[in-house]
Amino acid sequence: MHINFAMWRKASWELIKMDDKKEWEALDVVSKWLIATRSAVTTVTIYSCIIAGFLAWRDGYFSWLPWLIVTLGLFIAHGTNNLLNDYTDFSRGVDKDNYFRTQYGVHPLVQKFWTTNIQIKWFIVSGVLATLSGIFALFYTNFNPYIIGVFALGAIVLLFYTWPFKYWGIGELSIFLIWGPIMIGSVYVVLALGNDGNLSNVFKVALAGVPFGLSVASINIGKHIDIGGRSLWLECCQY
Repeated sequence: MHINFAMWRKASWELIKMDDKKEWEALDVVSKWLIATRSAVTTVTIYSCIIAGFLAWRDGYFSWLPWLIVTLGLFIAHGTNNLLNDYTDFSRGVDKDNYFRTQYGVHPLVQKFWTTNIQIKWFIVSGVLATLSGIFALFYTNFNPYIIGVFALGAIVLLFYTWPFKYWGIGELSIFLIWGPIMIGSVYVVLALGNDGNLSNVFKVALAGVPFGLSVASINIGKHIDIGGRSLWLECCQY
């Protein structure tokens, strides 16, 4: 196994199609994580953080190191959620048989690239790294009550988005709120509090996150429409 920087770059910008288990096993750890967590999609988290960073910079609250730590932590948290999502849906029988994602990307459990036990281990390691970033944000803001609340909300959504939130039909609403007003507003608050700034603009910052939150939710809706339509077409073709 060697470090494949080219694959890191490729997996960060596009979904990787792979059918050969030997090819998968030859990948380095980071490449596997980027592919398994669908990092080409989870980059929307980085975009939310970039928007928050620009707004904080405008108001004089931006600092590189805290922004990088929080952004990386949220990016890893998004990937952690995707690992749990795949594990849960696979265990419940949703991601099996003629599952559509294997036609355009990699699903390690469906394709038997690794076992459910390995998936859980990756979930735990990713979750710990994301949690460390959240703990940093808590200390950086002197355990501000708002940041404590957002930290708790993030943990709840990460664990329960796949089930039961998604099965209650509030998945897209959650996506809109989290990747829009909540994430953009919260990253801004972390940077502002860490630089002894005031939060008089935080409501406007949250409003600025609405358009991007809607765009992220629309991606998920479009994906489900496409997958549902193709699945129906494939099913009809069997008769």
